[in-house]
Amino acid sequence: MSFEQPIMPPVPAELIRDDIARVKDCMLFSSGDYQVYLLRVAQAPSLMQELFRLREVTFRAVGEGTGLSLDTDPYDEYYWQMILWNVPNGEITGAYRLGFGPEIMREKGIEGFYTSTLFYYSPEIAPLLSKSIELGRSFIVPKYQREVMGLKMLLAGLAMCTVKCPEASYFMGPVSMSADMPWPYQTLAVHYLMRDFSLPGADKLVTNTHPFVPDPSIENPDEILADVPRGDIDAFDHRLAALSDGKYRLPVLFRKYFSCSARVACFNVDPLFSNSLDALIFLRHTEYPENTLRSLMRCATPELRDAVWKHFRGVPYTD
Repeated sequence: MSFEQPIMPPVPAELIRDDIARVKDCMLFSSGDYQVYLLRVAQAPSLMQELFRLREVTFRAVGEGTGLSLDTDPYDEYYWQMILWNVPNGEITGAYRLGFGPEIMREKGIEGFYTSTLFYYSPEIAPLLSKSIELGRSFIVPKYQREVMGLKMLLAGLAMCTVKCPEASYFMGPVSMSADMPWPYQTLAVHYLMRDFSLPGADKLVTNTHPFVPDPSIENPDEILADVPRGDIDAFDHRLAALSDGKYRLPVLFRKYFSCSARVACFNVDPLFSNSLDALIFLRHTEYPENTLRSLMRCATPELRDAVWKHFRGVPYTD
C-alpha cells in the first residue's frame, strides 16, 4: 500500500506479562504450552496494544492489513478479544475478535456489528444477527503458522466461548482472501462457493458495498471445475493448487469453515483492508460436525466440555 505507516515497535515484554498476570480469571482454558483468554480491551491495555500491532504485522505479510501503525478500530472497544498465549515464550501466538450478537443487538442495533461496514444489511436480518457470534480479525503470528496446535486451540476457543453467549446459535463473520490471489482464481472460488455453499435466502438479507467483479476471461467456470465434486471444499482446494502449479491454495480458514458446514451469504471487496476479498459466512452450531467438535473438546475440562456439548448437541457429552 502506498500510504502504509511504519508498524509500531513491540510493547515491552514485562508490561504484557503484567497484564496477563492480572487477567488470569479471564482464562477460558489451557492445554500444554498454551492458554486461551477471553477479555475486553480495557482489562489489559498493554496486551491489547501488542495484539493490535501483531494483527497488522501478520495481515501485511499476506498482502492485507490496514496500512496503519496498529490494526484497531472503534469496534475493539466493545468486542471481545480471544487471545492465544504461549506460556513458555511469554507471547501472543494468535487471536480472534468476537462480537456477541445478543448484546450488540440490544445495545447498538444492526449498526453495532462490524460487518455492517462491509455489507448492507436489511432490517430482516436482525433476528439472525441477534443469535450470532460475529468472528473476525483472526490470525496466527508468522513464527507459529507452521504449528498445528495454535489454530486448533483457537478453534477450540470458539466452541468454548459459546458458554459465555448461550443465546447464540450461529457463528458468522467475514473470512478474507488476499488481493494477492490472482483474479482468475478468485473468480473460480467465488463461483464455486456461491454455487455449492450459498446461504438460502441471503439475497433478501444482505448485499455487498463493494461487489466483486469476476474475471471475464473465465467464461465457463463450471467447465474448469467439472472434475471437482459438488460441495467438496478440499477437492476444490486441490484443483486450485493444480491450476496454479501448487502456488495458490484456499486460505486455511475457508477450508476449515466450509468443511464445518458454513454457508456463504455474500462476497465483498474491502478497500480499507488492502482490497481483500471477504466472504460473509454463517455457521449454525447444530450443524457443526460431531467428529470435529469431539477433537476440539479434548483440551477442555469435563465441566466445560459438557456445557459446550449441550450447547451444540442439546444432550450431555458421551464418549
